[in-house]
Amino acid sequence: MKDLSEIMFMTRVEDDNSKFHPYNGVVDTHSVQNTQLSRMWGQASENYFASKYYEWADSEDLQLLIPTLDRGWDFMVERNGLKIQVKRFNPIGKNHNTNNVKLKRTRASKRRDTVCNNNYDFKSFDYLVVHDVRDNNLIIADKSTLFKPDGTCKTSASVYPTKRSKGLTHLGWEVFR
Repeated sequence: MKDLSEIMFMTRVEDDNSKFHPYNGVVDTHSVQNTQLSRMWGQASENYFASKYYEWADSEDLQLLIPTLDRGWDFMVERNGLKIQVKRFNPIGKNHNTNNVKLKRTRASKRRDTVCNNNYDFKSFDYLVVHDVRDNNLIIADKSTLFKPDGTCKTSASVYPTKRSKGLTHLGWEVFR
């Protein structure tokens, strides 16, 4: 049994812990989604997209703006305010949904009082960029294919065509002009 001072100390630590979930307590199990490594990989995909974007861009007003806080998008095109969300796709080692990319936010949301699994809303971003790490392929897709008719975001999307899905349609870089 823990004494009151230990419990009070634990509560203060939990309030500052990014793995704290108000409903389930402290997440102490290992999960790919709860590691800094997955954030590092995601950042690498964002940096890869930015490097390819700047190879394509031919005007200063096409520069990418980066939010200081997690806003549901990773980059914004200065010229037109288009918001871009980058997702990493690596099917190697996956046991199921090997053709799907997860479309859930995994950072804090005051709106939902939670630190994991927040849905995007229709205003979160304009384009989804999927970075296939197997061949460094970048797929630029319109958000309209990712949302249900009621305006809620799907939890995942097929990246490539299958019997049940047409996959994401690559629109090309020109959509950012």
